[in-house]
Amino acid sequence: MLFPISSERDLTNDNEEMGKMFCGVVRKVESLIVRLLDMARAASPEVHKLVVTGGLGDSPYLRSSLRRTLREYNEEHSSNIDFIVAPPQQSATSTAIGTLLRAMNKEHGPERALRMSVGVVRDIPYQKAAYTPEVNDQKLSRGGNGRMYISDIIQWLLRRVSPAQDIHG
Repeated sequence: MLFPISSERDLTNDNEEMGKMFCGVVRKVESLIVRLLDMARAASPEVHKLVVTGGLGDSPYLRSSLRRTLREYNEEHSSNIDFIVAPPQQSATSTAIGTLLRAMNKEHGPERALRMSVGVVRDIPYQKAAYTPEVNDQKLSRGGNGRMYISDIIQWLLRRVSPAQDIHG
């Protein structure tokens, strides 16, 4: 789909064009939400809230569609499930924070292990005595302050473990 370009060289489009672009994805999300609500209600008759976060969760189009889907679902199942969304432009942050909080407090959450690890790539100051040989043998670079750094080290925030490993140990 082509977008008209204004004199300021910005891309422009209207709600109808955006709706056409994302319609298929939104319909799949709606279908997934209905299946998840059915599964949640089968496991526990009391489902009170549908919470939407994540990058696409900031989309006004998706939020509007999910509100409609949830309204129809509530009518069809005589339920009263609330629709909760993160504040605008904070969905991705809310997802990351929720993931970290859940990982740190498994007592009130699901009993499953992580399916993926979460880490950040960073450079750390080179201190030979502070690290193992495998860390010290990584690529070194000189920082803007003249100090040496070990480059491209992953600092794990959450680390996936295999079922054979002790999750709590």
